[in-house]
Amino acid sequence: MALSPMERHLLCNSSSLLLLFLFSSVPITSQFPFGSSKQAYHHSNVTCIESERRALLQLKHGLKDELNRLSSWIGEGCCSWEGVGCHKTTGSVLKLDLHGIISNNFSGIQLPAFLGLLKNLRYLNLSHAGFDGEIPHHLGNLSHLRYLDLGFNNLQGSIPSKIGQLINLTYLDLSFNNVQGSIPSEIGQLPKLTNLLLSFNKLNVGEIPDEIMELVQLQVLNLSQNHLTGKIPDKIGNLKQLETLDLSMNEIFGAIPESLSDLYSLNSLNLSHNKLSGPIPSGNQLQTLTDPSIYEGNSGLCHSESDWSWFYSGIGPGFAAGLSGVLGILLFKKSWRYAYFKFIESACDKIWVKTTRPRRNFG
Repeated sequence: MALSPMERHLLCNSSSLLLLFLFSSVPITSQFPFGSSKQAYHHSNVTCIESERRALLQLKHGLKDELNRLSSWIGEGCCSWEGVGCHKTTGSVLKLDLHGIISNNFSGIQLPAFLGLLKNLRYLNLSHAGFDGEIPHHLGNLSHLRYLDLGFNNLQGSIPSKIGQLINLTYLDLSFNNVQGSIPSEIGQLPKLTNLLLSFNKLNVGEIPDEIMELVQLQVLNLSQNHLTGKIPDKIGNLKQLETLDLSMNEIFGAIPESLSDLYSLNSLNLSHNKLSGPIPSGNQLQTLTDPSIYEGNSGLCHSESDWSWFYSGIGPGFAAGLSGVLGILLFKKSWRYAYFKFIESACDKIWVKTTRPRRNFG
């Protein structure tokens, strides 16, 4: 049975939502060849590098582990410790994932600088761990790092410029902290970055760096809930792979760049609660983003004239087509032509009578 266009549209949308749910349920760690921490714990017989083992023990001694979740961190084989993953032949620590394992309860424990000694680290997740203090500059030594998640802590200070040395980084999450200052332009030196999450901080100095617009692999950019000022960079149209853009709850002003309509992959946009003004760009992918909350809280914004061009451009041809149809019928259908002119004559008589009677009464 053939489906109507509306049925096909609903079916496609339902399938897309299902696929999005399935893919979002896949753990991010599956993208890395060393697998999950439990696999490393149960299956790894590799002997780890001694200097890295000592660095991990230093980390353990500086943490609060009231539930004794790091009880496996004993002995010589650190590759079998909970949250640790190693290279299967060299024994180098490639992964450190303490997300959901420890909680320091924001008790003043800082990120240890000696994490920079784990030079072969590919994956570092210390989110939801209750760390305080500043982001260590030594993290810039982890040149092989691909994934860095320090979100949901109480980190303060500024984002170190040395983060620009992590040239293999694809995922950076510093959201839900108390980081201040500006976004370092050095972030623009991370050519493989696909996810940049800096939301819910106190970034309060300067604008969105133009250098970020050179991250052509970027798929997710979330700078919401800060105090960023300045304008949206005109080069934002360079981010052709961008799927999610959230700049809401800042103090960004000026016009929305026309180049925003060049982001053909964009499916989620939030520019609300800023100080934007001028016309809202239209065309291309932006026509599919119709949620009014996208632009709310920007009293200076207005819809551009081009948003109504489809309406005005249809009036003329529509009127001409309708008039042609009526005239054609009157021309070839004698009975309709007679009835039409009879109706016009009768209507004119009634109008004449109603307009002349008041004049006679006053006369």
